[in-house]
Amino acid sequence: MGALNQNSFMQLLIAQLKNQDPMQPMDNSQLIAQLAQFRTLESQTQMSNSINALVEMDQLGQAANLIGKNVETGGSNPISGLVTAAGLQNGVAVLTIGSQTVYLSDVAKVTAGAASVALPVSPQPTANGSDSGPPIPAAR
Repeated sequence: MGALNQNSFMQLLIAQLKNQDPMQPMDNSQLIAQLAQFRTLESQTQMSNSINALVEMDQLGQAANLIGKNVETGGSNPISGLVTAAGLQNGVAVLTIGSQTVYLSDVAKVTAGAASVALPVSPQPTANGSDSGPPIPAAR
């Protein structure tokens, strides 16, 4: 019954109405009950689609949080390395490690990525003209 959609239901309802006995038409309460069932089915389908979209976005968020971190997959052929990108393929979160794509669900271990290197900062002139100490914001 999961294969029935809105069009299938409408075709069935129209066929019922066309083929009913004009001397004994469908009871209004039966028609209302069928319409209510259809509306319930439609609402459940919309809710299911919304939940699936939320799950995809959650998975994508989890995958994106691994960018810049080292991961290792499990299994007999583990892959490890720095995650450089994250995305969705057919509704499933994937990570890019080097030139390889792995499923988020295959990740078995996560460690911090490469240490960031602090670049030297040129000294900023101060209010008194010297170039030592932190910069002083200009008055408004």
